[in-house]
Amino acid sequence: MKDHTDRTFIFVALVVLVLLLMHLLPIVSIGDVALRPVNILSDITDSGERKDAGMWSVIPSVAPRKGMGTTRNDATNRLQSASDTDLSWPKGVEPIYDFSQGKGCGMEHFYACLDSLESRRPLGRPVRIAFYGDSFIESDMLVADLREMLQARYGGNGVGWVNAGSELTSLSPTIGNHFSGLTEHLVMRRNDYQATMAGLSEHYYLAAPQATTRFTAKTVYPHAATWQWSTLYLRSSAPATIRIQTGANTQIRPIAASEHVQAIETPVMTGDVSYTIQSGRPTLFGVAHESGEGIVIDNFSMRGSSGITLAHIPTQTLTEFSRLRPYDLIIFEYGVNAISEHPKPDDLKWYMRNMRKVIAHYQKCFPQTSLLILGAPDRGARRGNSIGTMDGIESLVEAQRQLAKSCGTGFYSLFHAMGGRGSMGKLVNQNLASKDYIHLKPKGGKEIARHIYESFVEGKRRHQSQKGLQTIK
Repeated sequence: MKDHTDRTFIFVALVVLVLLLMHLLPIVSIGDVALRPVNILSDITDSGERKDAGMWSVIPSVAPRKGMGTTRNDATNRLQSASDTDLSWPKGVEPIYDFSQGKGCGMEHFYACLDSLESRRPLGRPVRIAFYGDSFIESDMLVADLREMLQARYGGNGVGWVNAGSELTSLSPTIGNHFSGLTEHLVMRRNDYQATMAGLSEHYYLAAPQATTRFTAKTVYPHAATWQWSTLYLRSSAPATIRIQTGANTQIRPIAASEHVQAIETPVMTGDVSYTIQSGRPTLFGVAHESGEGIVIDNFSMRGSSGITLAHIPTQTLTEFSRLRPYDLIIFEYGVNAISEHPKPDDLKWYMRNMRKVIAHYQKCFPQTSLLILGAPDRGARRGNSIGTMDGIESLVEAQRQLAKSCGTGFYSLFHAMGGRGSMGKLVNQNLASKDYIHLKPKGGKEIARHIYESFVEGKRRHQSQKGLQTIK
């Protein structure tokens, strides 16, 4: 009888070779589910050690400590190791750090505006928040719930800013948008985008004659279902006319030729408004739907953005918007798109250097506005047979805190508000986040919005208390 033992060894060798080759393949996703990478040596090679130690070397005044555990408190100590850690905030409420030392662009202006709303001292306009971010807040994720919570407490109606004609708007739970005759240009499509033409949201829309766009409120969020003012923002180098339809009411509005941003206001209580270009070819930016008082939040999300392109919006454009549409708080939620799964220290240095330009740009154009940097949220990554935090996220969050400190703005850690290291994996297990371990689901968005809301309320309360103490002195 012939011995075939050698075939067995050859077969095993081929299987091992195939598995080793498969280990070199990139991670494959089906839908939003990332398949587990092949690593037949994971049980003996995956020590759980993080591979981003070098990232900490480029962050001023802080370095990772050895032997650090993985609990939320330990992660908090690691990221908030400087002397400005504030432990006086209530347990379970993530602190908002104000590094302005009383100068402009800190949180004081925003808290004062909330004080005015609570004491019923109207400003003559709504308190406005611009919420810039990436796909973490796309389709009004998280922002819709934060808006609803703040409007329920401080008053206000309407969804705020909506781009003039975007397919993504149809995914929003707050408002629908049907349009035709508009050509969309946005910063992430660089082949046909000119920063000199962009508006606040890094979008602009070229309108053909008879172009139309209609906005219809949805009823999921009661305070966003109606509004008292609709304002169209545009630029038109030649005269144009536009027809505005709200219910049975029709207006024909002339648009003067100008190289400056213009605002076409329509005061009417409604949840349905449409605009039709009757003559001319203006460039449209977006429409704001809001009340005359209370709070409104504009969602400026941009899928795939790291935030650094905001520095390229022309100073004149931002300054004109700051006059036409003044903001009391501008939030920057970026970072996850700035680092890769194999982060390098030089990448972090480059990113922080460019984000510093963004913050300086907005400080110049909105000198009285509170600015708040949101540290990046947790992002899941597979570690052996479990899901942990992607390398580089924690050092990125600390770098963002140091950026806020050096620029004199506010800082809030989304990473810690979510629960710290490994929190995205826990949210996925609770069906609060998607299985790409990057994005929230609606219930998860509501949960994180609640944390931010509670921090705003507590921050305002502390500001009010400190103001009272100063008055007594």
